[in-house]
Amino acid sequence: MAKDVDKFEKRFAEAVKKLRKDRGLSHERLAIAAGVTRPTIANIESCKKSPTLATCYKVANSLGIPLSELIKDAE
Repeated sequence: MAKDVDKFEKRFAEAVKKLRKDRGLSHERLAIAAGVTRPTIANIESCKKSPTLATCYKVANSLGIPLSELIKDAE
């Protein structure tokens, strides 16, 4: 189970990073749009910390997609 969670977190991080780059956003710009700190975005993308559900929602919304789609991309 732990390995499945680790894989999901990695794919989630990769999905956030890809979408951010596809939209031409820096960590700083995405953080401002999502109302979180730049280190929060960096930590999500590097799998250093697991974001809260609220943070995931804010990030997805700032990337212009529903959270469910971001999660689906990571599955």
